[in-house]
Amino acid sequence: MAQKNKKKHGRTKRRSHFRNHHRRRSRRGRAMQGGLGPNDGINIKLEGRFAFRDPTHVVEFGMFVFGTDRQRVAWTALLQTCMDKNVPVYILTAGNKVGIIRTLQLLNMDHFFREVLCTLPRINQNNTMANPPNEVHHNFEGKHKYEVISEILGEHGISCDPPVKGCLFDDSLSNRDAANTCPSIEFLHTKTPARPADYNESTFVNNAFYKLRTMMVSEPRNINFTPIALIEDQIRKVESGNCKIVFIDFDETFEPYPAALPFHNLARLPQFEEQGYAIDIIS
Repeated sequence: MAQKNKKKHGRTKRRSHFRNHHRRRSRRGRAMQGGLGPNDGINIKLEGRFAFRDPTHVVEFGMFVFGTDRQRVAWTALLQTCMDKNVPVYILTAGNKVGIIRTLQLLNMDHFFREVLCTLPRINQNNTMANPPNEVHHNFEGKHKYEVISEILGEHGISCDPPVKGCLFDDSLSNRDAANTCPSIEFLHTKTPARPADYNESTFVNNAFYKLRTMMVSEPRNINFTPIALIEDQIRKVESGNCKIVFIDFDETFEPYPAALPFHNLARLPQFEEQGYAIDIIS
């Protein structure tokens, strides 16, 4: 009887924990924990891994993040090719580091990336840290993107001297200003008014996560889709061995929006659950 009561008590505690929107489950293995390392986890005190309680929601979330299926296929093909060829891929952003890490986890794409490198100053947003300080390594706040690139190349033993050995996908031309300090990394400008051939305005704005975004942030003033031809050209360079490392900006480059969802603020998670898209934190 005591054992039975103990089990019942355990179930009650778990249900209460679910209501707090922070369910934790134990999983083993690097693949289950994602590919991002300690600089995107323990070193910035970011605990657990985000996952949809219903894994079928990953598809709709992917359509939100990429905007169209052709866009999703192109980016996924580049990332898979880089993984197959052992070419490291980094997100390099001035955006919301934690929001980006959590987005990659929810997409089940975090294993494609070595790290999310962030030049955002250590500022609090809604009393939560969007770019937490790293107690060990890789604090790049306030630095130019090509300063960050130079340091990362040094870690990989890749020279900044010509010829071109990699690339930076980025929508902002201001990030090209210092490209001459590391000419081996080609600046690929992603900004364009064009839309992918399969873009559908109604499908785009009626995505459940787009609606959640407008509830939490606002209607995006600008959206941008990296030209698929630009992505496919880089796939060919990786396949041929002419690209040794890839850096990708996030906002208006990897995803079309000007900012990642505010996943740095755990108080937002109940809004997802209320709309039928519960997110768990897996330890």
